[in-house]
Amino acid sequence: MNKNFIVAGDAVGIEIADQYFDLHNDFGLSEMVIGFGDKRLRLRFTRYATASPSAKASVLELRFEDVDYLNLSAGFVRKLPHEVDEFGYKQPDDFDHDWLMRERHAAASGHLFFRFAEDEFIRVHSQSVTATFELAPRV
Repeated sequence: MNKNFIVAGDAVGIEIADQYFDLHNDFGLSEMVIGFGDKRLRLRFTRYATASPSAKASVLELRFEDVDYLNLSAGFVRKLPHEVDEFGYKQPDDFDHDWLMRERHAAASGHLFFRFAEDEFIRVHSQSVTATFELAPRV
């Protein structure tokens, strides 16, 4: 999977061009859009109103292109969780969701795995994923 970011060593943050974004404490999943015809997935994370003042962005978006694997936990749509507990990587044939690989162990074939509250999850692989962010307005 080609990407323009890394999953930080703490498994709760993402680093894009020397910028760190804490998905666990500062952001919640606010939108998931699946493009079936063009095999795209967009995950949009919005900054919590209570986020720390150091949170530099108001929105963080991950755009997956040419998705070839997507799996949601059984209760994901019913519960619609927004709080990311941790995220990392899984080998395609590894379905033990209790353990995630860190960035340094991930291969291009690895799935990106997002664990949410109550063990709900999104597991995805695509040819590429691009992270973008919108800066928070100055107060």
